Amino acid sequence: IKKGSEGDGFLKDWMNKFDIGDDYSIKSIEGLASQIKINDAGTWINLVDKGFGAGQIFTIILKIALCIENRITYEGITISRHDFQRTTLIAIEEPEANLHPKFQSNLAELFFNTFTKKYGIQFIIETHSEYILRKSQTLFNNNQESNPFGVYYFDKEGPYKLNYKKDGSFDKNFGEGFLDVVDDIALELFMKNNSGL
Repeated sequence: IKKGSEGDGFLKDWMNKFDIGDDYSIKSIEGLASQIKINDAGTWINLVDKGFGAGQIFTIILKIALCIENRITYEGITISRHDFQRTTLIAIEEPEANLHPKFQSNLAELFFNTFTKKYGIQFIIETHSEYILRKSQTLFNNNQESNPFGVYYFDKEGPYKLNYKKDGSFDKNFGEGFLDVVDDIALELFMKNNSGL
């Protein structure tokens, strides 16, 4: 990624939104590995010292930034957004692993903005994160005319699609033990603490 390029700006912007740092340096080690350092408030830190979550999300953002760079110039030829939309698909398994709930929610914004705002990159995401799903509902509610999300739930009988209703809710329920767990725990705690009333 060339410094000052569109991909570089994208990477730095999302690094900041995920509280990773302000800048990065990638140094090849004998062509076999890379050392990544992050500038965080003026101090350079090895990415591995920032934690698993920072490393994982940096890798995702870097992959997207590389796709942006490849879109802009590929062997000196600029590829149109239309061609780019048809050819760029990124699949990610459990991107929420090791991330704070706030940052899990930010992932939905990252995927939404990367697809709808400018770059047209499509994603297939396998997730167990309620935060990603809940954020997709609010993004749908605020942007119904440009909803890129499609949600499929896999249970014992096989997958089924969940459609967004106008209010942002889903037209079907998730299987047991997914979105209902937090409500069940809160209700149990409420009942226990108020049983004497």
